[in-house]
Amino acid sequence: MRRRRGSSIALGILLGVFVLLSAVATAQDVSTMGLMLVDETPVELGCGQVVEEYLEFVEGEQFKTFRVFVQPGAIVRVSVLDSGQEGDIWEACIEDCAPVSNVQTNLALVPTNCTIGNGGSSYYSTPAAAEAPSGELCVTVRYVRGISVWPAHMYVRFEAECVQAGVELGEALDLVIGSVLGGQTDDTELY
Repeated sequence: MRRRRGSSIALGILLGVFVLLSAVATAQDVSTMGLMLVDETPVELGCGQVVEEYLEFVEGEQFKTFRVFVQPGAIVRVSVLDSGQEGDIWEACIEDCAPVSNVQTNLALVPTNCTIGNGGSSYYSTPAAAEAPSGELCVTVRYVRGISVWPAHMYVRFEAECVQAGVELGEALDLVIGSVLGGQTDDTELY
């Protein structure tokens, strides 16, 4: 009788461990579960710099992560151009690069922000934007729904905006007027 009871306890413990592992797997980011990582590409951006990366997926079950490095406190903007066909629905999300175990504690520092689009458009999507307090963010691009025409070609545009501390409104206007009169308007956006 003792032997059976010990076996039942061991079986109960194994079942409990299995349920716990299943719960942990379910709690992970569902958006990339079952997908295959193409690779991880570093992108370094200086203040005011714009970088464009080419991306190709050979099937819809793939995603790609870009690890973006900027000046701490900079704003990162991401937009996507998909040269595909109507019905190719994709998303690009800006996230904290923390490991899954640390995501809950770090999520308040950097809000997750996504831009979503359709392959039938011929222009860049409305940019997603997030602040990078630590100077590092991750951008993950994946298809939400594809129409099974592969490979899919996309362009991902990254922009960094650094905020200058202590600039008053009058100083900011003088800087802008001086840049425009000096002919320095390349890669300049005003909000």
